[in-house]
Amino acid sequence: MKTVVKHLYIILFLFLFTGCVAPVKQGWYNFTAYYNTFYNAKQAFDEGLELNQRQQVNINPAQPIRIHPSPTDAGRAEFEIAVEKGASILRDHSESKYVESAISLIGQSFFYRQEYFSALEKFQELRQLTTGSELQKATIWQSRTYLELELYDEGIRFTNQEIDFIEDWDPGLFAELNMALAQLNAARGDWSESSNLLHDFASQLESNRLKARAYFLHGQVHERLGNNFQALAAYRLSSSIISEYDLEFNSKRKLAQMYRETGDFEAALQLFRSLERDDKFIEYHVDLRYELAKTYQEMREGAEAITRYNRLLRDRFDSPSNLIRAKSYFGLAEIYRDQFNDFQTAAAYFDSANTQSVRLSEIYDDVDAEEIARAFGEYASLKNQIEWADSLLHLATLSESELDSVLRKLQADRIDQRDAAEQQVINTADITESPDDAVEVLEFGFLNSNDPVRKAEAQIYFRTVWGDRPLADNWRRQSAILVSIAEEETEMVSEQSENVIVVNGGNGLIQTAANAGVDLSEIPFSEEEKINMQRSKEEFKYRLGNLFFLSLNMPDSARSYFTDVINSSLNRELAPRAIYSLAELELSENNRDEMVRHANRLFDHYPESIFAERMAVRLGVDYELQSREEADRVEVRYASIKENIADTSYAEKADRLVELAESTLDEKRKSIILMEAAENYLKAAQKRSSETAVIYYSTAADILKQIQQMNEAENRVYRRSALLLDSVEELIANIQADQSEDEGGILIERFPEDRYPVDPAGELPLCDDVNAYLNLAGGTSRVVSEMNWSEEQKLELPDLISYRFAINPDGSLENFSALTRELPGDIENDLNSYLRGLSFDPIGGEHSIRCKLNFHIRN
Repeated sequence: MKTVVKHLYIILFLFLFTGCVAPVKQGWYNFTAYYNTFYNAKQAFDEGLELNQRQQVNINPAQPIRIHPSPTDAGRAEFEIAVEKGASILRDHSESKYVESAISLIGQSFFYRQEYFSALEKFQELRQLTTGSELQKATIWQSRTYLELELYDEGIRFTNQEIDFIEDWDPGLFAELNMALAQLNAARGDWSESSNLLHDFASQLESNRLKARAYFLHGQVHERLGNNFQALAAYRLSSSIISEYDLEFNSKRKLAQMYRETGDFEAALQLFRSLERDDKFIEYHVDLRYELAKTYQEMREGAEAITRYNRLLRDRFDSPSNLIRAKSYFGLAEIYRDQFNDFQTAAAYFDSANTQSVRLSEIYDDVDAEEIARAFGEYASLKNQIEWADSLLHLATLSESELDSVLRKLQADRIDQRDAAEQQVINTADITESPDDAVEVLEFGFLNSNDPVRKAEAQIYFRTVWGDRPLADNWRRQSAILVSIAEEETEMVSEQSENVIVVNGGNGLIQTAANAGVDLSEIPFSEEEKINMQRSKEEFKYRLGNLFFLSLNMPDSARSYFTDVINSSLNRELAPRAIYSLAELELSENNRDEMVRHANRLFDHYPESIFAERMAVRLGVDYELQSREEADRVEVRYASIKENIADTSYAEKADRLVELAESTLDEKRKSIILMEAAENYLKAAQKRSSETAVIYYSTAADILKQIQQMNEAENRVYRRSALLLDSVEELIANIQADQSEDEGGILIERFPEDRYPVDPAGELPLCDDVNAYLNLAGGTSRVVSEMNWSEEQKLELPDLISYRFAINPDGSLENFSALTRELPGDIENDLNSYLRGLSFDPIGGEHSIRCKLNFHIRN
């Protein structure tokens, strides 16, 4: 027994002191080594993560927020160390229990280094080795990696597959995975599916940080879906969670914006003002001042909004960013367009918004802001060209003394502007006495030449000064200042002797125009020049019509311009294009009947044009057959007039022939019928007294002039009408000279009963309907007011008094007459005396028009 115990002690001694302990000691050393390695890797990763998250970019509320923020560039070196340490564990300690943790750490490090394909491989590898919650976490990371790789479809397919495959999901992890799926759907534009996922799982997130961001994204998704009230609720939930500073501010700002979008303007103003007063958000004060201005704009308080926008743009101590500048200019443009109907000022602001070094398309998702800015810039250019042409045509009608008066006023205005500019230089010098002010001036260049606000204001001021008229569509320019300022004063002086011009074909000289800075060589004094300028106006109007139709989505304005071009018909090639465009417009508005009417007009009037062919293809019709049917219809009606009206009933036959001519758009056929109508009016005039004869002679002259204007009149008819026209106009002048007793030479005549209410051109239109506007503030109401009739006199009058007016192209009166019968003599004489001094806005064109005005005696 003692021998056995002795041997046991020997064995124990040898075990403890002769190296048999080596395997146990080696295992301890191995454990210490890979634990230290993983600890160092984890420490490096945590340091990198802290740096990365500290550098998070600010939220852009215009883009869907990431619930899991995307990695930044910070911490790359630390993540690299984590990858190296983790890799050493896999390489040297592949059997340790830290292998799965090391793979996860490497995958996350690759993710934050934005090496997403390497991260994807590690997460896929990790999912093969793990189960339970670790598998679920790896799945979330893989879904997030697909999101960063922008592989949205693959990410959605993978996530849905794992939701069905993995069992016993942890509720918090399952909610987080569904948030990744919601982000993938939002990134793909599937807003409805994203909204459903956010609605079901956002509230189940365990992290308040993720929950606040999820509610914010849900608000953005509801906005995309047009659910503003639901968006408001989501932003309210997000703003109620104390989270990141940037997210807290943007949640509250979006909440205020949703109050505004849902019409609760008082709540919006209250919240915006509360945020502005909170010193915690002082860096956002400029943004909040913009939001307040925008709210007043949406409230349609245009004046207040303009004041706030301008105050924001002019603040040099708290200067707005290019983004806020662009949005402010765009807001100003919308106000002038939508609330003031001032398209030219709107164009200036749209242009300013488009030059702020930001992409407007990224700011306004629902509108093509850059295209709007371009279109309004083109609008302003075309309107200026039309107004320029109108002004030149108007100046061509002025006498030598009137033109000289315009030049003198122009010269005085130019001197005033030069003095104002000099005063501005003095004021700028006074302002920049302090070093701080000097710095500001240097920032915007000498005399603030680089200040975008002042550039925009100068542009708007220039247009305002030179426009001198209501800046609204479809108004004619009352007057224009025709300035071509010389670049050098020395050039003006040297050319002074050369700029003497002759007015009205040599009837007199006016002073040199050089000092006024006016180039009068552009004024169309000859008839050929006037026609060419009128045709240029038609081209500009057609382009405006296309602009309103195709770019600005304003069909009513487009229709007006197309109709003007068609009715003018000075440009034979332009008219069919305008008719075709008008037919396309009516089709886009689902006005099928109107479209067909314009198509028939195109077939009848311009059967040889390419636009008639295009319309025939569009409608699938044979327009040549329609043209033959139209010709047959005209022949039948012509034969009926010949058969049913006696040869001696010249006036009646002429009336019916004019109606027939107006019903066809074939110019050759129309010219022949009109010529016969004119001849019948001349025969009728020979059988009447001189007073009635003048009316028939005048009607015949108008028809002959109309034939002269027709580009495709039958040659024989054209020559005959030219010969007759001179004789008829001379005869009319002689009769009027005998009858007229007024210095102005305006003939006051009662419209003959056998001629009223039938008019050669059909029903007499209201002057407003043919764009003939009385050049008198207050219009017809002012006329009635200034007659000062007593109440007893008014009782003798009808409720409505109508007058017929013949208006020359320059707006002067050719003649006028009362249409209302049985007016008291003294009342009619007083009214005639007043009307002699009136005129209309220039109507353009080459011949006079007939229309009527109604004077309402009792409202």
